[in-house]
Amino acid sequence: MTPADLFNADLKTIGRMVERGLSWWRDELLALVPERWRRWSGAKARTVVRPEGDGFRFDAALDGRSPAEGPLCLCLPCGAGLLRRLDLPLLPVSDLRRMIALDIDRLTPFETEDVLFDFEIEERLGGRLRVLIGVLPRERSLAAIERLRRSGLVPEALSLADGDGRPRFDFLPATRTGDGPRRGWTASRLWMAAAALLILNLGLFTLYDILSIETLHQRIEAQQPMIGVAGKLRIAVEAERTRRDDLVRRQRSFSPLPVLDGLTRSLPDEVWIQRLEWNGASLRIIGWNRGDADVLALVDGNPLLANVRPVDAAASPKSSAKPFEIVAERKPGGGR
Repeated sequence: MTPADLFNADLKTIGRMVERGLSWWRDELLALVPERWRRWSGAKARTVVRPEGDGFRFDAALDGRSPAEGPLCLCLPCGAGLLRRLDLPLLPVSDLRRMIALDIDRLTPFETEDVLFDFEIEERLGGRLRVLIGVLPRERSLAAIERLRRSGLVPEALSLADGDGRPRFDFLPATRTGDGPRRGWTASRLWMAAAALLILNLGLFTLYDILSIETLHQRIEAQQPMIGVAGKLRIAVEAERTRRDDLVRRQRSFSPLPVLDGLTRSLPDEVWIQRLEWNGASLRIIGWNRGDADVLALVDGNPLLANVRPVDAAASPKSSAKPFEIVAERKPGGGR
């Protein structure tokens, strides 16, 4: 079916497609369940009705309840149909049903459209399945169902008695045509199935989110040691950067090289400096002046120095070859 056919289909067609899809999904899930569990879980409490003469005979219900209780199972005698055991490949239930439908004219003396068939998986033999197949003539089966309905009873299952008289199989789904949904899949049940699937999807999405969050939490926990190491490394790098910045600032503030460069440029050759003391904040120079240069004024003209003054005012630096001693202070921010 193409997408155009799907969009143009009516509600009945879409309902049959949904029904077939749900039936296929159910059969696939049941194929995963061991056979003995399938028999136990699939056994329904039904009252067995058997044809007897022109009427019907009620047996006890399959669970031991009274015949007036529970749904009805119309069980035809063993001679009304055929039973055959086959070894088939290990396939899903839906594929086994299609395989049997294709070979029914070879397995029985009837044509496919003339019979109703059902099968039960009895046991698994290695890579193959031991299957019991039951076949009923379609016309005879429909006539028996119609007789029961005329009596005011509606069967919920159509079975074939085995050699011990036990009801086997359920041929009733094969009698339903595609004119409408099966009785077991009413509109309310379809809505319930849709709601159940929606709740299941929400639960799966919630579980997926919980698992994703838990996985993320585990990854974060696994990265905690590395995060701790990275944090310590960052602290060490920041401390080293602060120490380096402080060293650069102190070097720029207390370096004597700018002061020496300024004195070398401002003092003439007749002025000799014999001693220079520098502690980063103050300057003390002792020397000789052999010319007429005003050493105090020249030192005071240095833009890096402030509060320039002579130590001994009696020893005039203007005298020829006279000693001088001058102190000064470094200007704040000078030379930066």
